[in-house]
Amino acid sequence: MRAMLVLVDNRTMSSVYVPVSRLLDRRAVLGARDRAVFEDVVTLTIAAANAGLVVHPSSGRDRTQPEVGTLVLRGKRRWVWEAREGWDWNDIESGATPPLVLKSGLRPRAIWRRFHAL
Repeated sequence: MRAMLVLVDNRTMSSVYVPVSRLLDRRAVLGARDRAVFEDVVTLTIAAANAGLVVHPSSGRDRTQPEVGTLVLRGKRRWVWEAREGWDWNDIESGATPPLVLKSGLRPRAIWRRFHAL
């Protein structure tokens, strides 16, 4: 699936391909709680980007929690992703500016688990 990334307050746009592993039945309608989880995933992703972090799909044991790290310049033109050790998604609530408003009522780790269960 093709997606367009638009940065708020910036004229930069980027087009990327996003793999879709499972399509939902088109007749299925998401409930209010599931819609809130989707909105919370967007909020968490924006908060991570605002903190200068890069989010990657997990390659560890818990595949429901995305890995977080930073891009570090190596040499003149080579950017390398480095994982942030000891990262816990629940910690993002306390350090976010402005404070996160999560609509689902779930903590961040529970939001990611619910998102991957959809």
